[in-house]
Amino acid sequence: MRTAEVTSRDAHIGRSGRQARVPSARLAAVRRTSATARIAAEADVLPLVTDATMTRVNELRARLISEFCWRSDPPVWPEPTNYYADDSAWWRDEAILAGIGQGLAALFPDSVPTVVMGTESRGSLLGPLVARHLGIGFAEVRKKAERASDDDVWLSRRTPPDYRDRHLDLAVRRSVLRNGDRVLFVDDWAASGGQALACQQLVHDGGATWLGAAVVVDGLENSADRRSLSLRALLHLRDLRGR
Repeated sequence: MRTAEVTSRDAHIGRSGRQARVPSARLAAVRRTSATARIAAEADVLPLVTDATMTRVNELRARLISEFCWRSDPPVWPEPTNYYADDSAWWRDEAILAGIGQGLAALFPDSVPTVVMGTESRGSLLGPLVARHLGIGFAEVRKKAERASDDDVWLSRRTPPDYRDRHLDLAVRRSVLRNGDRVLFVDDWAASGGQALACQQLVHDGGATWLGAAVVVDGLENSADRRSLSLRALLHLRDLRGR
């Protein structure tokens, strides 16, 4: 179960950008297999987020909120009560699983990724759902990865402190992060942003381009990190405070 301690401060929520036209040359350079992407390339524009898509995304947001709850240990006076996020019901809900790939992808309608990246474990759950919706592949970032052989090349970075004040060693196989890739990062919750920042460094190390981070919940307190990551979210932490 993914847990995160509730903080007392709210941060500004990121908003998705406007539609943008993309030159044909750049679209032609991006290899995509989905029919939607092929149509977009011929039209010299990115796929639009339709009213129907936005309706589904809004329904998804409402369902995410309704299926979420906070939990806490029994209070011990005089210590304050710590609350922890319980989002486990999300993964049991078939409607959420059916829609969350499209919902996260819709946060970046102005981008054409060639690969989705995510860290184990929740990024490895959500990433393939987003990648399948977009018709592209998924690059998994592992924690404490070990080489299988001498020719098993990995790129690795250590995170700044995460929401548990841990430094993690993250790594991605060089074979799945390719030079020239356009990477969309996906995760369930951005708390400190440490893992996303380390993955951004991995993307740069691999000669790829970071498009942004699409997350379910934005709990970042550092606005500078939000801007640096180009982070956009389906929900902000404040949307869940009343649950």
